[in-house]
Amino acid sequence: MATKSELRKRIKAIKSEFEPGMIDFAGDIISYKVMALEEYKNAECVFVYVDYNREVKTLTLIKDALKVGKKVAVPKVYSVNVTDDGKSSRYMKFHYISSLDDLEEGFRGIKEPKEELTIADMDSEKAIIVMPMVAFDEEKNRVGYGGGVYDKYLSTHTCIKKIGVAYEEQKVDKIDDLDSFDIKPDIIITQKSVY
Repeated sequence: MATKSELRKRIKAIKSEFEPGMIDFAGDIISYKVMALEEYKNAECVFVYVDYNREVKTLTLIKDALKVGKKVAVPKVYSVNVTDDGKSSRYMKFHYISSLDDLEEGFRGIKEPKEELTIADMDSEKAIIVMPMVAFDEEKNRVGYGGGVYDKYLSTHTCIKKIGVAYEEQKVDKIDDLDSFDIKPDIIITQKSVY
């Protein structure tokens, strides 16, 4: 049984071999599959990350959602000190954007919304969240990047339809190293399959 940490290292090595053309091509296929979902078509708001460092590309999806008049909300990571010795905990808030110009470089160089933009706090069946993953299995168990920010957010926003996006190469046989707070996507989409 591989631990989450071991899976993160293994998938990082696999993704390091991806050619830029494959990343672009797979990202477009995945975006179009998301756009074909009834959940996307019916969504009033799309919560979606901005891709970074070989994640599934999301700009096609963001541009489409803005073009067809959906509200688009992008995450920004915040930190809060939780102990006397200075240790901090990260959490995220989503902010509405009206164009890609509303983004700036933020946490770890990832594009994030400007802090002064309106916070999106919709918890509705008319909203979807598109979330990145490090690894997943057939049962839709997900390994994230280890910060738990999506699990924290989704634990208080339970009505939003959760859509995980990943490359098929990120699929593993089984994820056993699960925590009680891990939240599964409702749907996982790769360039080859929909789970």
